[in-house]
Amino acid sequence: MFRNLFIVSAVLFAALFVSAQTPVSQLATEHLSAKQLNALVANAKTSADHERIANYYELKAQEYRAQAQVHAKMLAEFMANSATNNDKAHFGTVNHCDFLFKSLTRRAQDADRLARDQERLAQVASTEGQ
Repeated sequence: MFRNLFIVSAVLFAALFVSAQTPVSQLATEHLSAKQLNALVANAKTSADHERIANYYELKAQEYRAQAQVHAKMLAEFMANSATNNDKAHFGTVNHCDFLFKSLTRRAQDADRLARDQERLAQVASTEGQ
């Protein structure tokens, strides 16, 4: 029984992961290391600098939302399946998907907030530069 549950879970996860990765992989994210991002934030003076940071956080928020949707779909599938909707599955997989969905949603909200902050700073920098 456990083996069948594991196989079904693995196949479902793989299918959802692949389908959800398509939009994320098409994002034109700027790949900045933590060190590069920190340096950019510390030295941002121009409107373009702040817009670059805002764009980075907007794209991160999109990635987090896409990952959260994967876990939301998995959670729904596990809850709908009588073979996986039991106490043992709740303790493991269901709670895991629920936790990741909530955590990734909070990360997306935080990234959105950081992007808005940087957009405001970009507006301030553009008015000061005139």
